[in-house]
Amino acid sequence: MPWVHISLERGSGAYYNLKTYERFFFPQLKRIVEAVTAQGVACWLHMDTDWTLNLPYLRHLPKYMCMCDFDSITDIFKAKEILGGHMCIMGDVSPSLLSLGTVDEVNAYCHKLIDVVGRDGGFIMSSGCEVPIDARFENVKAMIDSVKKRPYPVSA
Repeated sequence: MPWVHISLERGSGAYYNLKTYERFFFPQLKRIVEAVTAQGVACWLHMDTDWTLNLPYLRHLPKYMCMCDFDSITDIFKAKEILGGHMCIMGDVSPSLLSLGTVDEVNAYCHKLIDVVGRDGGFIMSSGCEVPIDARFENVKAMIDSVKKRPYPVSA
């Protein structure tokens, strides 16, 4: 399936109160996503900043046609609670963990993501936003290897 990347860097609850978001931002986002998905094209929503307050609105976007790519500021575990089964969730190994953490810390966090956010599918392991230039090689490798070595859980 083809997809389009939509960058939503400055639209979250970190920038707009919910009244403003509901009136100006979300209706436009919904209109764009519905127009794109009506053509059979999925939407990759790159969501920088904290979208935790906005997560319930995203359930009004077309089911199975969007992927939310979080940058490690949004609560990805809350995203799983709200969006799981509705859209794919991507993220969110933080840049600071990749740059300053230990291999053990990266492994522990990645395993938690796999076990919690990966449960029942709909999850793509990724760095939160981008891999920083000063990321430690062994930490990036640990993130990648965590997916190779630990199978995603199935339904409980």
